[in-house]
Amino acid sequence: RNYQARLHAGLAAIISAGDDPVQIEEAIQAMAEPSTELETTQRQVIQLLLERIIMEDRKTQLEGTKMANERNLVTLPTEIARLRESTAALETELAELQPAVTTLLQEQSLLTKRRDRLQDELGSAQAKFVLSKGELEKTQVRVAKLNSTIAATREALASSQVASTELTAEEEALNAAYG
Repeated sequence: RNYQARLHAGLAAIISAGDDPVQIEEAIQAMAEPSTELETTQRQVIQLLLERIIMEDRKTQLEGTKMANERNLVTLPTEIARLRESTAALETELAELQPAVTTLLQEQSLLTKRRDRLQDELGSAQAKFVLSKGELEKTQVRVAKLNSTIAATREALASSQVASTELTAEEEALNAAYG
């Protein structure tokens, strides 16, 4: 009777182990040792039934895997054909885009050359500007000197006109006095 209770506890442990073969084996080993020939036979029958259940479960899993693989084998050629079509379509698109890419690369090359030429021209223009600015500054200095000379000449001319007017007045006064 004690063996029966331990046997039921062991069976409950086996059932709770689920599909894990390691836990099932541990539950079997933990079951009470039989003390009679009948208990030994019961344990062997239980062990055989559990092994058969495990084998059936594995067989079912393998059959499921086999069926999935067979489905994959059926759908694989279609998938490969679809991928080949996609690849062909992409290659066609690439071939159609290639002239545009080539044209863009040529335009990029021309634009790069033009940019380089414009940068050279800009550098040359900047150098000329700097030279012109220097020439302008020199010219401004000369104009300032000329303006100064003109002012001095105007003063001298005004002074000469005053002196001329004075001399003319003196000459007229002398002419009128000696007359």
